[in-house]
Amino acid sequence: MPGTFKGLGAFVTEGQADNSAFEAMITAKEVSKNINEMNKNAVPGPDGLSLWDLNKTDPHYTQLKELLNQWLATGVIPDVVKECRTVLISKSALPERQKDINNWHPITIGSIILRLFSRILTVRLSKACPINTRQRGFIKSSGCPENLKLLQLLIQSVKREHRPLGVVFVDLAKAFDTVSHDHIITALKQKGVDDHIISLITNMYRNVNTRIHLRNDQSDCIRIHTGVKQGDPISPILFNLLIDPLLCKLESEGSGFQHYAKNITTMAFTDDLVLLSGSWEGMKDNITVLEAFCELTGLKTQGEKCHGFFIQPTKDSYKINDCPHWTINGTPINMIEPASSEKYLGVRVNPWIGISKPELLEKLQGWLQ
Repeated sequence: MPGTFKGLGAFVTEGQADNSAFEAMITAKEVSKNINEMNKNAVPGPDGLSLWDLNKTDPHYTQLKELLNQWLATGVIPDVVKECRTVLISKSALPERQKDINNWHPITIGSIILRLFSRILTVRLSKACPINTRQRGFIKSSGCPENLKLLQLLIQSVKREHRPLGVVFVDLAKAFDTVSHDHIITALKQKGVDDHIISLITNMYRNVNTRIHLRNDQSDCIRIHTGVKQGDPISPILFNLLIDPLLCKLESEGSGFQHYAKNITTMAFTDDLVLLSGSWEGMKDNITVLEAFCELTGLKTQGEKCHGFFIQPTKDSYKINDCPHWTINGTPINMIEPASSEKYLGVRVNPWIGISKPELLEKLQGWLQ
């Protein structure tokens, strides 16, 4: 269950919004561009409307443009297009794992018209709001390769320079599903986003209902009170903005790893968070910052699903995990031993070798295709 949002306290974002990104009205050209970039086989929402229907009934997008501008100008979106349906995608093909609800990933499918509007608003919100450079999720650059290459570089660097390095992979429990809507609004206000746009986004999350579809059956209507809708275009940028104060706090006040002129304390790919430090005590301090943020915002960590390792140089070699376990909210994290590994962004990370070169190259080639 999600916790209670208590505010952001001393966690402050850096960089204020440039609200000029929201000044222009939506044009037919803008509508056309976003429709062309949407998946042509995008599944319709509960209203049954498809992209094909939109193109057929309004080929020049004049009516659609007027409708979306009405939503933008008034800040009010009709409840009828907020109706959603949710499908569950299995995270595992193993039958025994499919019996556990935690191994199913919910995707919320809303009206194609609202998804189009959400795409347009997302582009403007992303342009308006700078986020911490340690966040590489859902941005225009290749975030996954950057984080993997940086992690590999740091592990190789400490071996070459004979320095200590602590790494912790943080598991935020169902972060997209449990984040408070008050957290979203507070993060937008702290960023300095225009009040009208904040009201519009607030309205997008008001009176939202969904039904879970299971084969030929569906659940009763469920009111969505928490979380961002997985499957909605605006969800990733909203999540990046609400996690941004944590990244800024860690980078400015955390105890990171010094790499040339940079002090690196964290790497993020949306909710995939990695903490870094040049000492065991420094990592403990970084974890304390994380715990304080979660206590304020209601986000939860799963200590038993968090992993880490600590590399220490000896006179002529290295020691792995020759130290007490770090704990997160009282739960010891799993320390990755030299003979073991843990997945990060789809590749196995080992404290002795980092990421194997063939696996890293294979993953990078896959992203380039």
